[in-house]
Amino acid sequence: MKQTKTLIEGALTVAIFAVILIMTMFIPVLSIVSMWFLPLPMIFFAAKNGLKPSFLVLVVAIVIALIISGPLAMAFAAYFLLPGLVMGFILHMKKSAFAILLGGSLTNMAMLLILYGVTVGFFHLDPINMVKETINQSMATAEKLSKVMGQEPKAEMAQIQAQLKMLPYFIPYLIVLTGVIQALVVELVSTPILRRLRVGFPTWPPFREWHFPRSLIWYYLAVLIIMLLGNIQPESWLFPVVINIYYLLETVMVVQGLSFIFFFAHAKKMSKAFPIIAVVLTVFVPYLMYIVRILGIIDLGFDMRERIKKK
Repeated sequence: MKQTKTLIEGALTVAIFAVILIMTMFIPVLSIVSMWFLPLPMIFFAAKNGLKPSFLVLVVAIVIALIISGPLAMAFAAYFLLPGLVMGFILHMKKSAFAILLGGSLTNMAMLLILYGVTVGFFHLDPINMVKETINQSMATAEKLSKVMGQEPKAEMAQIQAQLKMLPYFIPYLIVLTGVIQALVVELVSTPILRRLRVGFPTWPPFREWHFPRSLIWYYLAVLIIMLLGNIQPESWLFPVVINIYYLLETVMVVQGLSFIFFFAHAKKMSKAFPIIAVVLTVFVPYLMYIVRILGIIDLGFDMRERIKKK
């Protein structure tokens, strides 16, 4: 009886995934939204049935995707189904929301690395070079328009060119950031639906309670000192390692700073709109990000939250 129920649920999982995949592949307008629901059927099935049945369902779903639209659809299906299986299995093991996010993030990173390797190795297409070429073409067009209007933005163009040369060094950072964001969006989209389907999804702690380990501040300071005093050249193997760790830690400090703003607003009984506006402004006004980062460093280094609690 239980095996029959699992088979029926597995068949439904594959069917629902196939429908979402067709919508994503063939209806461009809907694909922006529907793509985030692709892992959901697998998360649901893995959360209820565990690893072995879920792996069989994953294989069947990938084969169905191959039949629907060839190798591209198969790769697309694997890219979204594998993180879904991992997140669903961690949910099946009754772990925390952060553990589910971590599992999904690491799987996304692995899939991105595989995708990048296949794209460069087999198809001889480098996504980074494609982005650089697109930006270069846009810059050339903008430069021509500027000359027609009597302007010579040489300094700005030189600055953009210098930033483009640095782009390949940031591939690890971009992979990590993309993997985490993808897992976070999938988890936020899936949580209310899974709860309606009576899957016990763990609750997130309030954002104001998010707090990274204090040891990260020492790693951040160490990397900062190496960057300032180490005189590391871009040709050195150490340069991409240091620069990627630095930007990852800077991102962590920004999140810490935003969490502190939410904590401060809650402690002072301020309007809920204040921290939300702060997040929006931080995203769209780059200069504010520096201030938020400093807040995160101060909070992590001097434990400002405990001081506020005591007061």
